Amino acid sequence: EQVLTWANSETLWRHALRVTRNNYYAHGAIGPVLANQNRLAEAVSHMSEALRLKPGLAEVHLDLGEVSARQGKLDEAAAHFLQAVNIDPGFAEAHHNLGVARSNQGQFAEAVAHLQEALRLQPGVARTHRALGIAFARQGLMADAVRELSQAVRLDPRRADVRFELALSLQGEGKTAQAIEQLQEALRIDAGNVQARRMLEALSNGASPVG
Repeated sequence: EQVLTWANSETLWRHALRVTRNNYYAHGAIGPVLANQNRLAEAVSHMSEALRLKPGLAEVHLDLGEVSARQGKLDEAAAHFLQAVNIDPGFAEAHHNLGVARSNQGQFAEAVAHLQEALRLQPGVARTHRALGIAFARQGLMADAVRELSQAVRLDPRRADVRFELALSLQGEGKTAQAIEQLQEALRIDAGNVQARRMLEALSNGASPVG
């Protein structure tokens, strides 16, 4: 019976919820387990209960924000990420997620500030350099975008999609030869990358690439 109780994470936390009352920790812990199974409504229910029982849980706000983003509720997601950084200003992942959310909302100054803070707290994270590069590119700041996306590529050189994004920014600066190099490398990594192939064909033929 004990073996069955601890058979998996969901079973463990459901057992904890059965034998205890007002267990905020178990509600918070089972939420991500359910989210990983794409049971988002159940996940939200447990995470919300955790916060009702114990407000001020930065990690639960982060998890709830990520589920809200997956549900397409961008404003709710951003609100939870903001709560997380207000509770724990040193929470690098929450700064990253809030930066991405603000970038998607078109609030670029705030996006850049939170992404830079995430990198200050946790340097050398490829996905944060990528997100910062995208935020700069969306503002037309191509030199800044190239710098950040180049760093993302250095940190994680096997990402064909990031090399494609770097190629777009390089082309935005008029650096066609360098853009072509990145596209060729992207296709060596992922020969099925249709966007990279189309852009490479356009540049090789002397045409402007279609986004």
